[in-house]
Amino acid sequence: MIHQLRDLVMSQEYVTWMHQKFSWSEGTFRDIAWSAFYKAMDKFQGHQNSIRKYIHGWLPVAEVVKCYNEHEITKCPCCNGRERQDHVLQCPSQKLTQKQEERFDELWQKLEKTTDPILLEAMKKHIKRWIQNPQYMAMARGSALQSVVLAQNRIGWTNFLHRHIFSQFIKNQQDLYTQQGKNTPDLLAFEWGVHFIKSIWGIADEIWTLRCQQLHVPEELADPVEHCKTFARL
Repeated sequence: MIHQLRDLVMSQEYVTWMHQKFSWSEGTFRDIAWSAFYKAMDKFQGHQNSIRKYIHGWLPVAEVVKCYNEHEITKCPCCNGRERQDHVLQCPSQKLTQKQEERFDELWQKLEKTTDPILLEAMKKHIKRWIQNPQYMAMARGSALQSVVLAQNRIGWTNFLHRHIFSQFIKNQQDLYTQQGKNTPDLLAFEWGVHFIKSIWGIADEIWTLRCQQLHVPEELADPVEHCKTFARL
């Protein structure tokens, strides 16, 4: 499957479609850390169907489902708001927000041990602001990471949370490992990028599962998360 996905992404038809969909230049397309993306897909241990739909914006959210079944839900089952693809990580319901904050806190704590502090703070800040505003465009004037942040603007912060991270994030990590005298800093930085992408997908996977639980599983069930795994495959 991963080899088929790689072949698809590198096909000229797909490249052209991506350029048009996101208004990317050829340079922006090349700036994406595609190798880390492929590796993350290969190693991801969560719900494969759900995460592929999350990555490509194909989850059966209310805005999608109502188009082919008028009797289905028309709003988010957790907050009763408009549910589009980005809503998975932007739902304001207390239950989902609390779980998401817990999972992101865990991720930041793990990354603190290995990540360039300036890079880590930039990632935390921009992810938080994107969650608050789906149209977010970072302002990085005077920042030590100005060129990196502005390049991610061109790729898109929505894409950052779905699949497409600027390759310079990984290069910054490689520079840090080189300064620390680590062996194979390029490999370590690559694995750092893979871990970060997988971690974001893991958070999205868990939030989507909780959302499905809210929609499909009665509260009185003893183990609703286990029961909800069926719906997480939707």
